Amino acid sequence: MTTTAAGDAAVARLNKATEAFEKIITGASNQVVDVPGYGNQPTLAGRVDERLDETTATAAAEADRSRTEADRATTQATAAANSVTLATAEYNKAKTQADRAQDEADRAAQITGLETVADAIGMAALPLPDVWAPLSDSLRLITGYGRDVLVGSDVVARMVNFTRNTTATYTSKDGGLKTATANEPRFEKEGLLIEGQSTNLVTKSEDLSTWLKNVDATREKLAGIYTKITAAGGTSGTMGCYLAGITLVVGKTYTISFWAYAETLASVRLGVEKESSATVNTITQTPTRYTKTFTATQTNGTIIAYSAPGTSGAFVVGGFQLEELPFASSYIPTNGAAVTRAADVCSVQLAGNFVVPVTIGCNYNLLSANRSGLAPAQLLGFAASGKTYDGLRVITSSPPLTLQSLNEFDGGLSPGVTCQLFGTAVFRAANGVRNEFSSGALGVPAQGDWKGQALGSTLYIGKTEATDNDRYLFGHIRNLRIWHRALTDNQIKAVA
Repeated sequence: MTTTAAGDAAVARLNKATEAFEKIITGASNQVVDVPGYGNQPTLAGRVDERLDETTATAAAEADRSRTEADRATTQATAAANSVTLATAEYNKAKTQADRAQDEADRAAQITGLETVADAIGMAALPLPDVWAPLSDSLRLITGYGRDVLVGSDVVARMVNFTRNTTATYTSKDGGLKTATANEPRFEKEGLLIEGQSTNLVTKSEDLSTWLKNVDATREKLAGIYTKITAAGGTSGTMGCYLAGITLVVGKTYTISFWAYAETLASVRLGVEKESSATVNTITQTPTRYTKTFTATQTNGTIIAYSAPGTSGAFVVGGFQLEELPFASSYIPTNGAAVTRAADVCSVQLAGNFVVPVTIGCNYNLLSANRSGLAPAQLLGFAASGKTYDGLRVITSSPPLTLQSLNEFDGGLSPGVTCQLFGTAVFRAANGVRNEFSSGALGVPAQGDWKGQALGSTLYIGKTEATDNDRYLFGHIRNLRIWHRALTDNQIKAVA
């Protein structure tokens, strides 16, 4: 019995062990198996998952470590790139400074390489002009030959010659409208004003109370050039006054000009009644000179000063001028008849003032770029005997403006250089070549020397030797300088 019982017990243990083994092999990963003599044991799947978790954790840790190393490498690479950029910037800065230093060294070498101190001064400074007329507030010559001013028998000053046979108006440097007596030069902020002849066709330019009244409007003559016009309103038509009896030539170019400002009314009709391009319809509260240039399409030149249709209020107007020019020239007052302002004639003698080789410089300011119907604006006229148009002029008939010299130095018109409505003009002639410069720009050199004809007697400023009106400057000249030598390009840059 004992032996049999022991055998059965052994078989039972074996069966339990076999059953436990099968459960370990086939059981779920979250299952535990009671193994005789060993207690609870995980299944094979559980053991695999446990090892897999350990492997995954190890791999994740390795991945994290790799990412950390990669981030560190990226940071180091970025720092290296920044260092390269900084180094490049420092290199460029150093190169710029080195180039600047080289330029300064070259300049210093150029100066120190000159043979004499006089050579260095000649590069850096202009010589005293042989003729110098500032023309900013007087006709006085600092150097050069002109009209002698005597005290006893002593010459105490020399002056530029100037004549004009009539009075003329101008704008003083403080902005006021002034009247110059006959033969009195007019100095404005831009310099000496030089104009050709012109006639104001408006017979009553200031006192509009003498004009014919249109509908219901009151007129009050104010101080100076102005008349106040008040329109009562209450009608769909215009109100104001008009001046008839002016005849135009069809096809001719005219300019109408006047001063006006709004007191309470800014919508107006001011100008030539029958010419749509010759009227102003809106004015501001600031006294302003308004101008309109037009080509006459009919002979009726009636001047109007009306309110706009259906409006009421007051405006102030005066100083009307209608002239046969493509721009407005200085104001010509009238009081009952058309008035002509004579031309300005400004000059110095050629003898002793104009010697070839020569460099001439001046500042100029044109009233307008529109010279329709006129010849080019003449800055200087230095004609040979028997000639009339030699000199330095600005071609303004069509843009761009061009500064040119003509005739005697090359037998024709020079290529010239582009210029502006105002600026500095320089002319140089020497050794068979001449140039024009405009505000620092160098024109194309032109061949052709002075041909040997004797010069005339006069160097004209702002006109030619000819008496025709259409070549006048109609503008300003100042700081006229003449050197009896050919200045270098660098010296001319200091002039222009």
